[in-house]
Amino acid sequence: MTDYRGDEIVLPRPSRRMLATDLVETARKAEAAFAKIRDGMLAPESVKVPPTYTASKVAALCGLDRNQFNYRLRKGDVVGGATEDDESRVRKFTLSEAQDYVRKFGKGVRRKAEAGEKAAIIAVANFKGGVGKSSTTMALAQGLTLRGLRCLLIDSDPQASLSTLAGIAYDTFTPYEKTMGAVCTIDGPLDTVAPLIQPTYWHNLDVIPASTAFYTADLELPARQLRDSQFRFWRVFADTIEPVRDRYDVILIDTPPSLSYISLNAIMAAQICVIPVPPEFLDFASLTQFWTLLTDTIAEIDERDEGGGKVFEAVHLMLSKVKESQATDVVRAWMQTVYKDLITSAEIPESVVVSKAAVEFGTVYDVSKYSGTLKTYARIHDAYEKAVSEIMPSIEAAWASSASNSATR
Repeated sequence: MTDYRGDEIVLPRPSRRMLATDLVETARKAEAAFAKIRDGMLAPESVKVPPTYTASKVAALCGLDRNQFNYRLRKGDVVGGATEDDESRVRKFTLSEAQDYVRKFGKGVRRKAEAGEKAAIIAVANFKGGVGKSSTTMALAQGLTLRGLRCLLIDSDPQASLSTLAGIAYDTFTPYEKTMGAVCTIDGPLDTVAPLIQPTYWHNLDVIPASTAFYTADLELPARQLRDSQFRFWRVFADTIEPVRDRYDVILIDTPPSLSYISLNAIMAAQICVIPVPPEFLDFASLTQFWTLLTDTIAEIDERDEGGGKVFEAVHLMLSKVKESQATDVVRAWMQTVYKDLITSAEIPESVVVSKAAVEFGTVYDVSKYSGTLKTYARIHDAYEKAVSEIMPSIEAAWASSASNSATR
């Protein structure tokens, strides 16, 4: 009804009220639109495929110069590498071929399984969202496999961004019993994560996916604690991951952006904690709260845990989404003053390469051929490679620690 107030005509305010059930149709449309966009990005297969590598790239991965690699090609030490059917006759190697040659010719460190060394467990954590946890987890894992290591991803965030990056189809809903919820459930929980592991499109990289169904795990764990006062909810991940640690070199866990039963499980299971954080004021403030909440909670758990105090082999603070600005320089200086040796020298810059890869459900490692300038691509790729290099000594320490712990049991 139109309202007349003197000479002014006041139109009725449109109602924006709606029932929650009305949003079902909105959700359906959003899922359909996302699936269409995804299929367009990944056409024609509608699945993720790994990149291919030139001989020069494989040589660099192996730590060889091109002449050394060509010599091995001529000797027959290197086989494979299909030749493209074009005028350039460029030889391309598959991801698995590249990884095989890295293991054969590379000088990287290897886990000593025969000495009792088990997979290093890394939790990528921050209680603030939007800092790049999932993309960091995926990129680190890809970088590690390109050094000849075998990795397992565990997605413990119900948003399932890591699962999407790992090639799990977004419209293929992962039921609760196929996520880490299977080890958390109050009724007949699994005692090992082994049945939950899936291969991915990326050779030597497996995943335990997540989905929105997984959020109920944060309800089931406290329910189990109420039912059994001796139940140690913070040990569920650690205990169920243990049986598969001899199958992998590194296990990386992506955590939800909150202090929850799930994120605590991931952190308590980890030997190494990687914390991505943009050098922005609000992120710096949030990180301050992160430390307080985390250390207070771990202190409470340590009082109840018969295994003694929690020990990390290393904690790495990694600057992510770094912009070139005066404000960034100021916050970076604050962080370097406060956190000192915890901060990696590797910084992940905000880049069009990362943005483009993210839009296409990947990371910089998924890019076979970048359409922009090589310098731009190298800047972001080299930043991740540097991050992997800086974390490797901590991984080696975690391997040695696992062997020591096994020997004392």
